[in-house]
Amino acid sequence: MAQTEGYKPNFYVERSESSSCQNIMPSNAQCSSVDLSGFTDIVVPAIPDCITTTSRSIEKYFHLNLIAEGSCGVVYRAKENETKEIVAIKKFKSPCVNLGLYEIAMLRKLQHPNIINCRETVIGNYNRDLYMVMDYIEHDLQSLRNYLRDNNLEFRPSEVKCLLRQLLSAVAYLHDNRILHRDLKTQNLLLSHKGVLKIADLGIAEEYEFPIESYESQVVTLWYRAPELVLGGAPYGTPIDLWSVGCIFAELFILKGLFRAIDEADLLRRIFLLLGTPNDTIWPGFSELPGMKDVYIPLYPKSDIRKIINNLTELGIDLLEKFLTYDPKQRISAGDALKHDYFDESPVAIEPHEFRTWPSKSESAPMECKAWVWKLP
Repeated sequence: MAQTEGYKPNFYVERSESSSCQNIMPSNAQCSSVDLSGFTDIVVPAIPDCITTTSRSIEKYFHLNLIAEGSCGVVYRAKENETKEIVAIKKFKSPCVNLGLYEIAMLRKLQHPNIINCRETVIGNYNRDLYMVMDYIEHDLQSLRNYLRDNNLEFRPSEVKCLLRQLLSAVAYLHDNRILHRDLKTQNLLLSHKGVLKIADLGIAEEYEFPIESYESQVVTLWYRAPELVLGGAPYGTPIDLWSVGCIFAELFILKGLFRAIDEADLLRRIFLLLGTPNDTIWPGFSELPGMKDVYIPLYPKSDIRKIINNLTELGIDLLEKFLTYDPKQRISAGDALKHDYFDESPVAIEPHEFRTWPSKSESAPMECKAWVWKLP
């Protein structure tokens, strides 16, 4: 939704076969991706000499199979020729090389057990292709929750607490270092067979200073996008990541997206149906937001979240509602969320090494087993 003057969201959008999300992820038709048009160049940028002269060749790795493809890159499973160690390698698509360089620089500054690390950069195609080598992690949470749902399984409450605690620890670390992730979703959360969760894909993360300036509003994948982003509440800050955490928290229980919208108008309708239509009392300045001018909004009452997530305790509901608070200024922080009583009630969070293991989707993919070529599709 462009934040233009006079915009009037349609709260009665019809669902039809012709309706579709904009910017659909190539590998996943159910969630829209972030619009990267404001972040990338039309002309393919050159890789700086400081990278090309110090990086090894991609031929040092043996290509095994494709793991996933996104709007900005392709991730492969590979084996280091000398050590035989299995790694993940992300190839940045040509229009996104600048974003790749930005993500690499960002990851090299961050050291946290729940954030993916950049082992090294490698180059290919006569210095025209940029790759980032990372630790290989067996699962992404989106694929894993789909596996559990399809097999009539679920995460145990103690496992959800373990995952949420690790996620909040990483988000608190990012925010303490004045970094907004801006695209938290289950697809960007990795889980190892040792139960360690890691945040990935920091390509549109943003370092911020105080006072926070106005940033690009078309960030965060649609289903996890905070209402202030949709309605033009600028400037935004760390609360947008915590709204996404709340959506992920609910998703770990229901094993599907909490707000499975087809566009931003549908997203607002779904949010209002669950949480009730906001007003200036619970969200000061709500009626003055750019997206709310001259717009009629149906007055939806607040729904009972327990009917959607019936295995979440009262303390769990309280924490979820603090994540999904309309007023960004009142939304809970990652640090405060870690101190919430939800984590102290029984069952407590298991330790990562106690996590159950499941088959890895990336390891069950067809094994191509070939020497790396200069130009992979």
